Amino acid sequence: MKRKPTWLLAMSIGLLLLPMADARQKPQFPEELVKLMEEVQERFKPLQDAARFSKAKFETDAKHEELAQHATRMAELMKQTTKFAPEKDLPDKPKKEWNETCENSAKYALELAAAARKKDYSAYRKAFKSMDAACTRCHDVFR
Repeated sequence: MKRKPTWLLAMSIGLLLLPMADARQKPQFPEELVKLMEEVQERFKPLQDAARFSKAKFETDAKHEELAQHATRMAELMKQTTKFAPEKDLPDKPKKEWNETCENSAKYALELAAAARKKDYSAYRKAFKSMDAACTRCHDVFR
C-alpha cells in the first residue's frame, strides 16, 4: 500500500477544518443592528468622498447641506447602536469599549455635520478622520 505524504494529509485536514474555524470566529449580530450598519455604510461613502476632495473642490463642488444631513443621520445611527452593546464584558471585547466607540462616532459625526455646514475644509477632514478612527476601532474589536 502506498502512503500519501504527511504534508498532503495535513493540508487536506486543514482545508476541511478551515470553514468550521472561520464560522466560529464570525460574530452573529442582531438583524436590526445589521440594517443600521448597512445604512451607516450608505451614509459613510459620500462623507468619505468629500473628505478626499481638494480644498478648492470641497469649497466649490461639495454639496455641503447634503453632507451635513448624512453626517447628522450617522450620529443618530451611532447613538442607536449603543443598545446592542454586549450584556457583559467578553474576552477582549469590553462593553465599555462598545459604548465609547459608538459615542465617539456620534460625537465626531456631529462635528462633521457642523464643519460641512460651515464649509470648513480642515475641520471637515479632521472630524471625518476622528469619526473614521472611532468606527474602525469598534470594528477592530467587535467584528
